[in-house]
Amino acid sequence: MNPTDPDPRLAITYDESVRAWALQSSVLDELRNRAGILLSAASVASAFLGATALEGEHDHFSALSIVALALFGLVVALCVYVLWPSKGWTFVHNGKALIETYVDKNQSIDAMRKQMTLDNTQYRVDNKAKIDCRFLGFRLACIGLGADIILWLIELGTRR
Repeated sequence: MNPTDPDPRLAITYDESVRAWALQSSVLDELRNRAGILLSAASVASAFLGATALEGEHDHFSALSIVALALFGLVVALCVYVLWPSKGWTFVHNGKALIETYVDKNQSIDAMRKQMTLDNTQYRVDNKAKIDCRFLGFRLACIGLGADIILWLIELGTRR
């Protein structure tokens, strides 16, 4: 291998870092889609079950109804957290910075690939922490919806 030729190993590591980074963006998009669906399901479930449980001649909310409503509120809040756009995500490089750092300074393609691979890895680590928090919020929302439905069903059974 000619010392002036680009190192194919750096090309492979760069390509893999880009692939992992791009996959992370897809995971976030899919998580947000699922949170939107969960929010819709929670709204429909609480609307039907809650309205059915609360209809009739009852002039007060039972403790179960209050807890079920609170759980619905929690599910909504958690889904909104997952869906809410926030700053600090990095899924692309800044083109201007790349030109200034590598092209204008006449850096080699190997130096560029090596540093971009390291940057991609750091961006992925930073993004992962945020994605993990959103996954936790989604999981808690799923559990909250299950508990909400169970409480409404119990409430329905006790009011009949």
